[in-house]
Amino acid sequence: MRLALMEECSGIFRTGDKRSCFFSRMLRLSVALTGLLFLTSACAHDTEGTSFHVVFFRNQLNSSVNFVDIVNNGAVNVNATISYYKWENGALSNSPKTESVTVPAGQRQKYPFYPHTNNIVDYVIGPGFNIYPDLRVRISTSGPVSVYATNTAEVTLAGVRSHTVGDTYMVLPDSMAGREYVINLPDALQTYNPQDLWQMKVLFFIPIRTSVRITFSQKTATGWSQDTKFTLNPIAREDQRYFAQITGLGDSFFKITGDGDFLVLAGVTCAPDHQGDCDFAAYMPPPIVDQGCGSCLVTDDHLTYSSGNMFTSDQYVLAAPTSCHLSVPYVVKTDIGEGSPQSLDPNNYNAPSGIPVSGKYLLYSTNQALLQMSRIGNRTKENGGLYLDLVPSISQFITGQSTFYSPAKNTVVKIFMDTQASNDLTIGGQKPNGDVGSIGIYKVLSTTVNSGIYQVVSKGRYLIEVQTTTDSYTRGFIVAYNKQSSDTPSTCTTFTPPTTTPITTMSTPSTPSPPTPSNTPKPPSTPSSPAPPSTTRNLLGSPSPPTTAPPTATNPPTTPNISSSTATTPPSGPGKDNKFASQQFSASIVALVAALLFFVNL
Repeated sequence: MRLALMEECSGIFRTGDKRSCFFSRMLRLSVALTGLLFLTSACAHDTEGTSFHVVFFRNQLNSSVNFVDIVNNGAVNVNATISYYKWENGALSNSPKTESVTVPAGQRQKYPFYPHTNNIVDYVIGPGFNIYPDLRVRISTSGPVSVYATNTAEVTLAGVRSHTVGDTYMVLPDSMAGREYVINLPDALQTYNPQDLWQMKVLFFIPIRTSVRITFSQKTATGWSQDTKFTLNPIAREDQRYFAQITGLGDSFFKITGDGDFLVLAGVTCAPDHQGDCDFAAYMPPPIVDQGCGSCLVTDDHLTYSSGNMFTSDQYVLAAPTSCHLSVPYVVKTDIGEGSPQSLDPNNYNAPSGIPVSGKYLLYSTNQALLQMSRIGNRTKENGGLYLDLVPSISQFITGQSTFYSPAKNTVVKIFMDTQASNDLTIGGQKPNGDVGSIGIYKVLSTTVNSGIYQVVSKGRYLIEVQTTTDSYTRGFIVAYNKQSSDTPSTCTTFTPPTTTPITTMSTPSTPSPPTPSNTPKPPSTPSSPAPPSTTRNLLGSPSPPTTAPPTATNPPTTPNISSSTATTPPSGPGKDNKFASQQFSASIVALVAALLFFVNL
């Protein structure tokens, strides 16, 4: 290369000029390589993508306001194409509705479906396995983005205090699809006003690229289980599949496996809160990462927080891979030095539970298997409302730059950080202030922000949770995370699970006794799938349907007031993510070759 440079500078300059030409060219090459290597060091987080499938289903009412927020964490504008088939008069449109929007660099673009919400939701949902029209909203983009879906409704029923229900959840990209899911959902709260709909927990199965054969297993608190097999078809306008379960069968857990990749949307149309009311809650759990089960096999840690008292706030659900057949021991460590050995039975229902020990910050740790941890968040009497979301493991923390939006004033932002991030993390170019706690080498910062868009930068590893409660309407979501992974631990500690004292669970509001009219459906007393309403297109032959038809909401929904603010330019230079070190090295080599070829032609 040096010879080529000297030859290019020879013959037309004097000796001194030749030397100047050579060093000038070398300087230009260094600048070009530095820029290219910097660009290759910024890797997208795993929950960012360029292809998404969004699904909405009804919440507590049969009318709702639905929209998506597309957030661009990159340095260049991104073009997004949004396409979906409209649901009109009980049938899909023959051709999709397609629109294009531009998401500016470091900004958020809201795409509302209201007043056309009825075009993307079929409000008739019945218990059991059923088919659903292809109302997937397809989003494709020219660069990596994050997508968040919001589903809300204004409750204005007679005899019920007017309030809002809803949730915001991260939409996982197609690249996060997998073949194994283990999901726990709280039981729905059935209210018995004359206008009320039947409330239920719902699982939507979302095909991505190819047909997938699904095996679905469920188990409830009463021990009832059922295995069902069916096929998902990704072809446009083909009926999709969902499972729903009415109130009365208790909290359930579901094991779902397939012979190909697919996604799952899980939620509860009306989940009970501590005020005796309910809130809509939904999330897209990632697939279980199965690296086997065995002593000292993995390192798995989940960092979370509490109010400082036992059994007073959030509840948690743990799930083990389907390869686990024996109890999985784990320990709950606290910031005050206490530890509580526990055990997870992967073969039976495990109720959502509060923290088993006192402490403000907690670490759920095991070396037996990669567990998945979910949160039933903000179940407090003071605030009301709740949300569902993942509690990612520390292996899923991100690094470098991320972008999040705050949907309302006084939004609570919780930042989980390693030592490096606790020293250099900035939000909008400034060091955040707030309540800081620590457990081991990790720190948790809690702060509040106003509505708007924010950039976070750190060379360390961190995770951000956004939570806001307004008028008993609680939303909570993780901003970004990576796929779960593990390294073989260098040291191994054997956890001894308790043998006599079970985990105490936080009680949920008791379900009111249903009225006695003959048209009131009751949970089945035998292991058979609950029946869908007569208007639901049943897939797998559930028992006879109830005769009560869903009523129509009396008032139209009100669009939530979500404002945005101008982004603050963050410091440059996002750090490298160790998870992608090998990919970055390969990309750097490619960039080097490209730069050299470019330089030869200068």
